[in-house]
Amino acid sequence: MACVYIPVQNSEEEVRVALDQLPRDATDILDILKAEQAPLDLWLIIAREYFKQGKVETIRQILEEGSSPEIDEYYADVRYERIAILNALGIYSYLGKIETKQREKEDYFIQATKYYNKASRIDMHEPSTWIGKGQLLLAKGDVEQAFNAFKIVLDGDRDNVPALLGQACVHFSRGRYSDALELYKLDPENVEALVALGISDLQINEAAFIHSGMEKMHKAFEIYPYCAMPLNYLANHFFFTGQHFLVEQLTETALAVTMHGPTKAHSYYNLARSYHSKGDYEKAGMYYMASVKESNNPHEFVLPYYGLGQVQLKLGDLRSALTNFEKVLEALGHIYVQLEQNDKAQDYSKSHQN
Repeated sequence: MACVYIPVQNSEEEVRVALDQLPRDATDILDILKAEQAPLDLWLIIAREYFKQGKVETIRQILEEGSSPEIDEYYADVRYERIAILNALGIYSYLGKIETKQREKEDYFIQATKYYNKASRIDMHEPSTWIGKGQLLLAKGDVEQAFNAFKIVLDGDRDNVPALLGQACVHFSRGRYSDALELYKLDPENVEALVALGISDLQINEAAFIHSGMEKMHKAFEIYPYCAMPLNYLANHFFFTGQHFLVEQLTETALAVTMHGPTKAHSYYNLARSYHSKGDYEKAGMYYMASVKESNNPHEFVLPYYGLGQVQLKLGDLRSALTNFEKVLEALGHIYVQLEQNDKAQDYSKSHQN
């Protein structure tokens, strides 16, 4: 059983905290951490454990307490841990990129920027802060500034893997796929790099590249079997080979290890169409609905809306089926707008209104 020990001030005693038995409400633990002026690395360890348990709001509570003015004043000489807490808060806020409402996204981005800037004031040369800033800038679509942030890290350490992966993402966003591939290949055992290489191969949509892409996904899975992205791609592969028991095992694992909305939407979709193909319309409908709730935007991921409409039609729920098929048509109109085929887009808009 993993434990941490919080030293009691002016005593040789310690408070033992079992990490697998953390209370749902972290108030008591926070009171102990503050009262005993516990080392900040213990704050981070406990926050990380709550993260593993999926208790996101509790993480925010601990990290915000750990970066309060009182803590800053008392731990003024503790630089690395204070920066680590602020960067963790930046990452927490950066997850706002998955929000669908633009105003909410912008609020999260503003919060993340505030935390990263505060970390930079403690030490403007800390690589982890610049990597966090680069990731945030990529999420905002500011590719040039992201490139500069990763470059600052690489100018000091040309082998910094997170910064190399960040620059590879920049090249990929710019459409410079060969440059991205070269950077991803620098660490052949890196799971994120293997996944990115696999996606690059799969997007070429030719038999040889699809085979290569799936090999990379399988290797990523062998190195670390709890990364949701390769789990979803492998589940997609096994769906087409008819191995539904593997589809269900892989997607259920993916759902257990990720809190990322779009990733969960794909996992639920894989489960739904597996049950759909077996004729289990009740379960298929349930998982299509779960996928729709996670994506909540037919323009970005239309497939579960179409599947849900099919199942509802099969079950005789005509009104609900019509609603979902109309959303599919809206998404199709959106695609025509992006292709600048405005006449066709207007046709779909008129048919939907009628």
